[in-house]
Amino acid sequence: MTTHEAAVTQIETLRLHKRYDEGQGQLIVLLHGLNHDASDWRAVIDAIGPNYHCIAFDLLGFGESPHPLDIDYTADEHTVVLDNTLNDLGLDEPFVLVGYSLGGDIALRYAATFPHRVRRLFLLAAPFYPPIEHFPARGFSSRLLQSVLVQWAWGVIARGKQGENAIYAIANGRMRDYARQWLRSDDLPHRWEIMSKNLTNCISAATFVDDLPKLTMPTVFAAGTRDPIVRPAQALLLKRMKPDLEVRHIHGLKADHMLLDRLPKRVGEEILLDESRRLNVPLRMGSGPPLAIFVGLEGAAAWRPVAEFLSEIHDVALIELLGFGESPAPLAARYDMNDHVVAVRAAVRRLWRRRADVVLVGSGLGATIALGTAALMGTGIARVVAFSPACLAPLEAGDTVHSSHAGALLAAREQIEAIVRDERARGFMGEVLERRMIPLSRSVEGTVLATDLAQLAERIRHPVKLVLPTEDADAPREWARRQAVTGHFQLAEPAGPRAFPFAFPELAVAEIDPRLLERIRNISPHRMPRLTARTLAGVVRSLDQRIFLRGVASLLVGLLLISPIPVSAVWAARGFTAWIGYSALTTVLRAAGLRRTEQSGWQAWMLAGLLELAFASLMLFDTRMAVSLFGLLIFAWMVWHAAAYLFAAWKAAATPAPRWILWLKGCMALAIAVTALLAPETGGLLLRWVMGGYFSISGALVVGHRFRSRQRVLRACRGFV
Repeated sequence: MTTHEAAVTQIETLRLHKRYDEGQGQLIVLLHGLNHDASDWRAVIDAIGPNYHCIAFDLLGFGESPHPLDIDYTADEHTVVLDNTLNDLGLDEPFVLVGYSLGGDIALRYAATFPHRVRRLFLLAAPFYPPIEHFPARGFSSRLLQSVLVQWAWGVIARGKQGENAIYAIANGRMRDYARQWLRSDDLPHRWEIMSKNLTNCISAATFVDDLPKLTMPTVFAAGTRDPIVRPAQALLLKRMKPDLEVRHIHGLKADHMLLDRLPKRVGEEILLDESRRLNVPLRMGSGPPLAIFVGLEGAAAWRPVAEFLSEIHDVALIELLGFGESPAPLAARYDMNDHVVAVRAAVRRLWRRRADVVLVGSGLGATIALGTAALMGTGIARVVAFSPACLAPLEAGDTVHSSHAGALLAAREQIEAIVRDERARGFMGEVLERRMIPLSRSVEGTVLATDLAQLAERIRHPVKLVLPTEDADAPREWARRQAVTGHFQLAEPAGPRAFPFAFPELAVAEIDPRLLERIRNISPHRMPRLTARTLAGVVRSLDQRIFLRGVASLLVGLLLISPIPVSAVWAARGFTAWIGYSALTTVLRAAGLRRTEQSGWQAWMLAGLLELAFASLMLFDTRMAVSLFGLLIFAWMVWHAAAYLFAAWKAAATPAPRWILWLKGCMALAIAVTALLAPETGGLLLRWVMGGYFSISGALVVGHRFRSRQRVLRACRGFV
């Protein structure tokens, strides 16, 4: 903690004002942003609902909390006062800590200082400025210049009162009423000094580099895609400091920095996203004894024929597992057996409320979790039917592993992790990749490969039927036969493929409940559902192919640009016009969506979209204006890059590339900018070559990534076959 030596105020004596204390259940503590108070959380608390205990404080220096001027308002001081306040309230249970903007910087320091107090950390649009050595090589110069400019702006605002600069003079002059409203205080000099200290000693000095590695709890960093302070690409820097950090982007016309005002419902949903474990039930039908089918990679549609047969005498529910289908996919979850069992146990109890014991059915991962549920849940289960459980067979003396399935699992896990770590691949795939791959990867690691069938079998006290089709070469067959002799396990080995329930749903139904066999006629192989894209290898292959195809597309575009095929400035300007028109149309449609959902502010966005659309139409008919504007765009874009390269070469203490390369890039960008201004045709040609080289190199690197990942898979499979 840092304080002035002559400070009168003792930090330890200060306490925060508790503005809201509502709801029951898991505790969520909410910290607001700069120059505001906890009333900003009102709509978010309403969105979270009464099933959570929400507490929102006015931060030190704001609202009804103390406003001393003889302290520094560092993150450490905020942390001490927050912790003392929580202790005085007797809140000793681990809680979810949510911090917005300035509150995010304070929440980070608190979680790093008292990790045992925080169950989960949610940082919303928290500004941060890491040292340049943490910047990646890709976009290094632009990110550095942006960071320096934003910190310079903070410094100008912070020094306003002392230096009586233009910003403070305007705020204290003709814009005094607006400034009072913005600062939420009539005492402008007093509030400005508090704001300045928070900007200098907390926001600009945000300790992400030191604090992120100390965090032991699941952590989310979320920001709006239109946030001018915390850019989406900048947020990915944080994953270099904490690889398991989850970065989320909030999309929409209103997704700027003022998220609490613009999108309170969405913010509430994001906060609760990792709290929800309520599994999706895409199908429930029939009546009779309850029967749950656990759905994983294969998808609910693959189980529908089986469910329809079983519904003749059972109350059947398809339950999509945690992280799959439409069920929640919290990236903070470990996806080990315990996580899955807790989620399915809650789903089973919610569906049938202990009316009768439930039959559990699953295939692959679903079968493994059905066995785990029987072992860990104890009561409330009638029996288990497990088709080809996804797990490694227990070994006994003299046994040898010959499992291509195990090799494929390990290889797929390795490839998933490589894709998620690869910044270039993440740039192509974004959050869709992480949302889809992380639950799969962790389920393989924490459930499939970590499950000990022998230990599960010892804990299961219910009848179990293992269905291992004859064509399933990777089934734990020898172990299952030993269990069938010595335990209460039953083994069935019907003729068919590993995907037996989906190729022969009638026969699968007979394995689940033999009473239905006499009702089934004309048994014949069904056309296999298209499971390729849903299998583990299929998911990896699908995403790998998407990355590969985008790399090929980038390479082809690059080669086209550097080829001698003529592309005039007129055609380039028309393409620019089409892009503006598309952007305008998108804005109009999104504004209409805001109107349908009765959200405020849609009129301004609709007007902006219509004006942009009218401007695009004007450019379409005035070719000369379109070419001129396109030249100005090239000029502005290249001036920015020239400034970024030259600034980085001049000021950066260390650079990821040799400094002379940055000087060269800066001079080239400046030359293109000047040429584009004076001679648009020539400038466009130079830009075309530069962009062609960039796309060609980028595409080639992505294609190379695909082949390298394929080699990793082959090596892993060779090691385990």
